[in-house]
Amino acid sequence: MKAESTEASGQFPAEILVKGKQVTMEVTNLLGGREALIRVDGDRVEIQRPGRPTELARDHWAGIPLKWSVDLLRGRPPCPTPSDAWTRSTRWVDAEMGILEFSESAKSGRPTVFRYRLTRIDGRIVASSVDVETGGASTHFEFSDYQSQDGTYRKFEAVSALGKVRLKWKHREFSPAHSES
Repeated sequence: MKAESTEASGQFPAEILVKGKQVTMEVTNLLGGREALIRVDGDRVEIQRPGRPTELARDHWAGIPLKWSVDLLRGRPPCPTPSDAWTRSTRWVDAEMGILEFSESAKSGRPTVFRYRLTRIDGRIVASSVDVETGGASTHFEFSDYQSQDGTYRKFEAVSALGKVRLKWKHREFSPAHSES
């Protein structure tokens, strides 16, 4: 994992456990000692570091909106969540380039726009990048190293005004009981 933001900066190994809507990430140093334990539960993050008080954050960490952290750490692009509180529209921005736009507006009037760049890999149409704009802020997600056997990516990068995070898995296992939320 590589991060460049006010919350975290540097390159470090991490072990990640995704269970339902919760994520636990143990960040270690090169000798295997714990540098941080990060727990994400919905839109709340708790960061524990040896010798420091526990830090709490909401909504985002290192430039990543927390509501999409579970999908991202499973190797999936962020997607809108179906809800009766939203009105939706879908349109092709550029069908030739494979750009699909999905907009949703909360009854409060705060729109969120997902702009997907689609590509064909091994006969499947998948999102290779996503731009998400909400409340005047935007995040760009880029995905690579698609795994046809489970429909996930091994690498992603998230870039926003708050920071940049790159993640790639050298080894990853999904437990069938925890593969879906």
